[in-house]
Amino acid sequence: MSGLFFGWVNPLVTRGAAQTQLQYDDLLPTATDSTPQRCTYDLWNEWTKLCTEARPSLLNALVGAYGSPYFALGILKLLNDALTFAGAILLNLLVKQLEHATSAPPAAAAATPSSHSSSSSVGGLVPGWIPRPGDPYWGFVLAALLGFSAVAKAIIGSHYNYRLSVITVRLRSGVMGVLFRSALLTRSCDSSGDVSTLMAVDTGRLANICVSFHELWSLPLQIAAAMWLLYTQVRTAFIAGVVLCVALVPINRLIAQRIQAASSDLMSSKDSRVALMGEVLRHIGVVKALGWEQVLGDKIRGYRDSELSALAVRKYLDALCVYFWAATQLLLSGTTFTLMVLLGQQLKPSVVFTCLALFNVLIAPINAFPWVINGVVEAVVSLRRIQGYLLLPQRAIGWAYSESLLPQMLHFQQQQQQQQEFKDGFDQRSGAASLGKEVAGYSRNRHWQQQQQQQHRD
Repeated sequence: MSGLFFGWVNPLVTRGAAQTQLQYDDLLPTATDSTPQRCTYDLWNEWTKLCTEARPSLLNALVGAYGSPYFALGILKLLNDALTFAGAILLNLLVKQLEHATSAPPAAAAATPSSHSSSSSVGGLVPGWIPRPGDPYWGFVLAALLGFSAVAKAIIGSHYNYRLSVITVRLRSGVMGVLFRSALLTRSCDSSGDVSTLMAVDTGRLANICVSFHELWSLPLQIAAAMWLLYTQVRTAFIAGVVLCVALVPINRLIAQRIQAASSDLMSSKDSRVALMGEVLRHIGVVKALGWEQVLGDKIRGYRDSELSALAVRKYLDALCVYFWAATQLLLSGTTFTLMVLLGQQLKPSVVFTCLALFNVLIAPINAFPWVINGVVEAVVSLRRIQGYLLLPQRAIGWAYSESLLPQMLHFQQQQQQQQEFKDGFDQRSGAASLGKEVAGYSRNRHWQQQQQQQHRD
């Protein structure tokens, strides 16, 4: 029971209530498989094994290190979604039972238990004291099942979120450890201005794929199940909800694409700004001696303005998503009930309450789907960025790799070194030419301004 209801947290909560501030020794011990050393070791071993292949994939390394416990959580996710619809179905049966009890005459209501009791005695399969559909006490059974489904959904959902958070923390810790180890093996000229952003931002976005992947298959199933249940309740009026959902899909997809583009521009500008700022701080003496403060300062401010512009676009799009989240439920209920009235269907309490419950179930998947797509896209972008950094030329030394993989890693790193040297030579030639043009242009402008000022004084 302690594991089912998280009773093992009670000592920490009691200690926190008694003390003014918790210390490190007061915290619960970390599980053996969740320590940073173990997380880094598992992912690093999987990655080094894949590095001997022609096209190593960081995604395959993540699946090999954390895939087994993560995919097992899909069972809990499926049970949690099933209990979500169980509440709406039980509510429909309960309201129908109340309608039947209030509409049936007293004589018929009194005759109902005897008829069911006789049938049960004939069948002999179900004891006569257990209420069944149509009995006066059947409503109590439905109410009890409704409460039990809510409690079971809360317990399963809590365990799913807890275990998912543990795997997310393990993945993020492992990726940060692998990046740190790669930073020790990579040349400083290749890693400047890039690894800080990867560890601060991209690791978190990559870890969000743990949440987004299960939602990616769960949300379409929830939408399909909710639509089918709506069809069983309102029949042809179900078309209104379908049309609205179909109309919202391209809108949400467009917003997700815009958010992806803004996120890519934001990270690109941030990387360029951090890299240039690091170069300026490392060679500040040369910059001041040559008088390049104005040129490089304008360039850094330009990167910062681009970064803020991309951030503003992303926040406005986030606000638009929140607006659709708030308005979708009203649009769904309004269009569906209006079409029912126009088609001449009767708005019964059982139909109305069940539809409202299904709308509440449907609103979350519809509005969360673009966010899930956006999270997956951002995770893919961060995955490629981190994988590109891990594939930079490194020094294959003994403490980083096992003895069996060291010769293969040496050959792999030699190939990467040759490709990087060719790329660096091309970038240096093109970069030196462009920087020389900028400085020369700035020098001509300064010389022209000095001549104009001298003529004005004369």
